[in-house]
Amino acid sequence: MKKGQVWTKRQCVKILFVICIASVCFSIVSNQWNIKFFQCADSDDFYFNMITLNSVLAGFAFTNLGVLLGVASTETVQKISNTDIMKRKNDKLMISIIFTVAAMLLSLLFVVDLGSLVIMFLPLLVVQIVANGLYIASIIMMVIGIVYFVKSIIEISQLLDTVYRNRSKLTNKQIENIHSELRKDKGEV
Repeated sequence: MKKGQVWTKRQCVKILFVICIASVCFSIVSNQWNIKFFQCADSDDFYFNMITLNSVLAGFAFTNLGVLLGVASTETVQKISNTDIMKRKNDKLMISIIFTVAAMLLSLLFVVDLGSLVIMFLPLLVVQIVANGLYIASIIMMVIGIVYFVKSIIEISQLLDTVYRNRSKLTNKQIENIHSELRKDKGEV
């Protein structure tokens, strides 16, 4: 993956599965070696808080998506519509939404106590290991969602500054300068 390139939705889904499987494997190894690194929270309050936090983050990301769509109709952004600036910002918002919603859904599994249904079919130890792995996965997904949320906020803020700083018509050279300035602000060269 090139620097500055954003994951596609298909890659996000694959990453979600890899995180879940890796977290369950980590849980198996930590259980085998009796390491208590991450343990499932015993309180439903923790999972309700996770659901609340992730739903708020997803809501804010959707709001930013609306702001991005509103900005897309301005003259300045119309002039840079042939670039991938808007798509990358949209992709970062979608990654944030995907990961926060996935973390929220995993937390919801704990709230509805799906483990008590599964325990009828699987040994308790297996259910505990898988539950612990999914708990770790939900935290990792939440962190990824937060990171992409913050990245998208920063980039949308920069875009809004650029759009509303100069409302006059821009030349192609000015558009190229804005594009390179946005890349510089992100650390790309």
